Amino acid sequence: MLKKNRQYQEAHTEKYREYSKKYRENSPEKIKQINKERYKNMTAEQRAQANESCKKYYQANREEILEKRKYMESAKRASKNWQNDHYYNDEIFRIAHNIRTCLTHAYRNYEIGKCPKYNEKYGLDYEAIFEHMGEIPDGYHYGYPLNSLSVSIDHIVPLRDFDLTKPDELAMAVAPLNHRWLKRIDNYNRQWDDGYDVERHREELYKRTGGTNDNTKD
Repeated sequence: MLKKNRQYQEAHTEKYREYSKKYRENSPEKIKQINKERYKNMTAEQRAQANESCKKYYQANREEILEKRKYMESAKRASKNWQNDHYYNDEIFRIAHNIRTCLTHAYRNYEIGKCPKYNEKYGLDYEAIFEHMGEIPDGYHYGYPLNSLSVSIDHIVPLRDFDLTKPDELAMAVAPLNHRWLKRIDNYNRQWDDGYDVERHREELYKRTGGTNDNTKD
């Protein structure tokens, strides 16, 4: 599996580097948590070496580190403000956010056999969705950290392409057929070509659910 991961990274060097850069910029708290867990599992000797290495690096790059820290704090505030603004002022953004949150919580409960069957508010048939998606591919896991071994619940036709305020569009968006497992590293930036014909899939959703085959919004 490690060999496969290296091969994947070597075949997608630029994409992986760009993804890693964006992830470091946007997820400092997650990285901090990962490093804490890694540090906790080190031997005393490994910790001493790591501390010394960090000390030397900080001394050699102090100004750059402090500048980057300021930038990250500013970017974090800006991102939070943007999300809050859209959540409270953009109904479609709010619905999409809530659907993703509901699915995340439901799958965590599904793994331990405590998943609710249905979400009335958004028409989410959890059992049908997770049965359609099937088992997580061997060697992968659900959730964080965002790396080549983690997968996410992906909407094949993205939620942003639907007018989620319309019942028929919402029904298409949350149809079991519109869900799949996708590597987080690929899902992070969906303009990457994953070989999936989204328009053809939308046609299939239209046939199965009776929704409108018009991806324009009023």
